Amino acid sequence: MAAQYDNLRRALLDHESDRLEIALDDLDELLRGLPKSARKYREWWTNNPLSQSHSRHWVDAGFHARPDLASARVVFERRAATTSPSNTTASAPGAEGALSRLPSVGTKLGHGSYRAPRTAPQANHALPVASSGDASVLTVRFSWSSVGRVELDDAGRVCFPDLPTGPGVYRFTFHGFPLRIYVGESTNLRARMSGYRNPHSNGQATNQRLNALFLEALGTGLSVDIAFVVAVEVGGLPANLADSFTRRLVENAAILQVRATSHEVLNQS
Repeated sequence: MAAQYDNLRRALLDHESDRLEIALDDLDELLRGLPKSARKYREWWTNNPLSQSHSRHWVDAGFHARPDLASARVVFERRAATTSPSNTTASAPGAEGALSRLPSVGTKLGHGSYRAPRTAPQANHALPVASSGDASVLTVRFSWSSVGRVELDDAGRVCFPDLPTGPGVYRFTFHGFPLRIYVGESTNLRARMSGYRNPHSNGQATNQRLNALFLEALGTGLSVDIAFVVAVEVGGLPANLADSFTRRLVENAAILQVRATSHEVLNQS
């Protein structure tokens, strides 16, 4: 699916004008399949890769989308120079290298970054510890990589695109209104997806709840995207998602960032 959106990205990069208006039927042909939700919900066209991972393909090309669903058309307009990363807020539209900030937690959004997680910092690069009474500020930066969509197979069972077998943090984005997001972490991303596909294999309540949400969304024509974290920095130093504390820190930072928006968090406290 990501390769299909690359067709749109390349078309926008090759487009010389600052404005491109295209019929959804023509876009459907370009993408070799436009989701039904793109024709029904303006939220699908949100210019924020955090909430709509597919939008990074036109945002990275320097454009914002402005849909006119009544006439089944969308206008892509070239953006002006973006704000510097240090001034970009969590609610702002995604931009190249944008840095989203929360109190005590910052998150670098991924826009085409596919770097693998780097090794953990060495002991001689320990983070400074604040003295008693001093404010402690810890900055967390991470990049998301979109891997495709959750779908239903011919038997009506939930199926997932291939994810890495290593540890990581993942995100499900349920399109619709409101946008719903679930963030999780696991020691084995691919094996974790099998739990959602076969929710009764171990009786875990989260597996059963998410499986029911997948079936409900996909059964009504909505789409569900998957992304996972591919690079992490904690306190300005590279961090390793093999460490459970790092995974939970990133997971909670991502959940807090969603809570700071109008989107619905599907994680239960």
